[in-house]
Amino acid sequence: MYEKKMKDYLCPTDILNYAAGVSRGESLVLHALREETEKLPEAIMMITPLQGRVLELLIRWGQAKRILEIGTFTGYSSLCMALALPDDGHLVTLDKDEGWTQIAGKYWDMADVSQKIKLRLGMAHKTLEKITDTFDMVFIDADKQRYPTYYEMCLKLLRPGGLIIFDNTLWGGTVADYENTDDTPKVLRAFNAALRDDERIEPLLLPLADGMTLAVKR
Repeated sequence: MYEKKMKDYLCPTDILNYAAGVSRGESLVLHALREETEKLPEAIMMITPLQGRVLELLIRWGQAKRILEIGTFTGYSSLCMALALPDDGHLVTLDKDEGWTQIAGKYWDMADVSQKIKLRLGMAHKTLEKITDTFDMVFIDADKQRYPTYYEMCLKLLRPGGLIIFDNTLWGGTVADYENTDDTPKVLRAFNAALRDDERIEPLLLPLADGMTLAVKR
């Protein structure tokens, strides 16, 4: 269940808990991964169960088979997506932290989806330069300062009609405070506006968790 300490969730806690209660819950493996991740100081970096369900449903609805993820962390989002992929689907996930991704690998094995996932360690923008595959869907949840860079690089790898998703695009609501000129809100505010005006995509910013932007490539 959601707790009051998760201050970056913009929706009231009781509403979040109600929504979670009337949505299909996590699998046992996902729940166990979330519990282990919540013990980490960086636990807020993990997506919420409701976001995980959104990713799963988008994959199933869009019949996506090829997914690219920027920002693996402990693998919760990767696991959500891999579980939704068909048997012949695959997910490439990028991260620079070997420690966090070791946790991810353990749960991918437990869920028997490791064969669908390829982890590539290193700086994401450097790894992206070497990728030539085409993807049906991209999920980006990494260094917010590099969102504009990741966007341009990933859009080239996304098929027409494909979906690109960004997490944390509200940044605790600070993007709506135009007097806040801290680096991350400033970057995300400009990024959100640029997506709105980009004729190459059809974007939609959802006020889910800390902001989740969906954009379909024209």
